Amino acid sequence: MPPWLYAGWVRDARDYVRPAEQINGAIAASVAMDYVLGDALAEMGADFRAGAVQPGTAAIRGLVGAVDFPSFVGGLVQNVFHAIVTASIQQMRAYAEIARRGR
Repeated sequence: MPPWLYAGWVRDARDYVRPAEQINGAIAASVAMDYVLGDALAEMGADFRAGAVQPGTAAIRGLVGAVDFPSFVGGLVQNVFHAIVTASIQQMRAYAEIARRGR
């Protein structure tokens, strides 16, 4: 599966990796579990297996497939922006009313 992201300004997940590599050095594309989990792997024990990853990944795929994710996120961002602007306008009107009354 290609590393595509559905954002207007980023089309490839590797765009997020490049700045990290510029600061920290190259990141291997395929790494062992101990690289990802670090010291937590020792805490989990030698018998740890990431078996829950597969069902979790399948569930996420199903959710993303069932929801038009780009439209959902776009609508969410737009609605939050609208709410912030609306609240700001209400605050400015209330302040103007207070200033008009001289209080």
